[in-house]
Amino acid sequence: MPDTLQNTDQENEIAKRVQEVAASAGDPSVIQTAFNGQAGLQATLQEAARVDRAFHYPVSGRDSTDVFRADDPDIIEKYSKLCVEYWSLDHRPSLPAIAQAEINRIHGTAVDSEQDDPHMQALQNATYLIAARGEMIKGQVPDDAVKARDMNAYHNAVHTGHVALMANILSEKNNLMAADGQAAFALTDEERVLVLLAAFAHDIDHGGGGNPKDDIYHFEEQTYNVVQPLMAACGVSEAHQEQMHMILRTTSPQGPQTFLKQAAKIYQNGDTPTADAVDPDGKFPELHAMLDDPRLVQMCAIISDADLFASAGAGKDANYVQSIKLSREMKEAAGQDIDFTTDQAFKGFANFVVGDGFASYAGQALGNDRFYDLLTQAERNIERAAAQDAATPSSSPAPS
Repeated sequence: MPDTLQNTDQENEIAKRVQEVAASAGDPSVIQTAFNGQAGLQATLQEAARVDRAFHYPVSGRDSTDVFRADDPDIIEKYSKLCVEYWSLDHRPSLPAIAQAEINRIHGTAVDSEQDDPHMQALQNATYLIAARGEMIKGQVPDDAVKARDMNAYHNAVHTGHVALMANILSEKNNLMAADGQAAFALTDEERVLVLLAAFAHDIDHGGGGNPKDDIYHFEEQTYNVVQPLMAACGVSEAHQEQMHMILRTTSPQGPQTFLKQAAKIYQNGDTPTADAVDPDGKFPELHAMLDDPRLVQMCAIISDADLFASAGAGKDANYVQSIKLSREMKEAAGQDIDFTTDQAFKGFANFVVGDGFASYAGQALGNDRFYDLLTQAERNIERAAAQDAATPSSSPAPS
């Protein structure tokens, strides 16, 4: 986009809010470290506004906080179109704009900071600031040169926006289900903002590909080390920081996600998970504290589901688009030539990452049918291909 274009009033309002939060941070050195100073923050907001300015909101209106209502029977079709057609690296709402829209949606109206309690205000401020930090690419201002050189094909700001939006849809759906007795409890507004904050935080500075085999929390800890000082500078409580740490850890697919899914399933069956039941080999002692907190387990489950939803819960077209992106990223970042669009790849992803379905009450309600449809079709295609191979005469020469 030409640099001569002027920001809209909405973009100026969002940038002003983020800059005010940064200016009021308890430790100014945190802003220096996270954004390379106020100049880096301002440049990041300007780059975010370039893509936001080009976006015409064909599905999600900035002023229409009810466009993505969780009780809309077409909600997943709308979300799928967003994932497949409407958002791209250069044509999407900025992450701070999504933060503002979703915080407003949690409250039902525009946020009045004077009426919010200190814990809520701290979480909201951190959400704005961390959403802005999520626009950076591996700690750099996301200008065109950095995008061309260092942008991940999958773990990028588009994916973060997908996760943030779906996380808020799922937390709203959870509360609707709780009102009907289909979920164990409703999340408070404070908990919903924490979930939204975790969504914006979850892949900050992601290096692409997967964690090293001998370091299952590599990217999760890297992310937490970036966002924890920002949360502290905004006044987020230590208890909320600890919850954020746990949520981020459980997004690792190399064991912690399975731990979480087992704990969530046991709670949903009306029992209380124990370490012996969920972690009999004692591989994840750092996760055991969550087992006594069903609300935290459900928040972790919502983020886990939101992280996977575009690939596994939004239908065939969304899965295909995400699979192409992930295939490219794995090749570029990890040197692994894997085609994630194949039936075999989806079956492996389903078994290894998604397991027997989504983990949260809301994720199961909104995504399980589409996930099982995808898995069933993949398995049928694999069986059909195997039968065709078995029926095809071998071209090998007969033994003499």
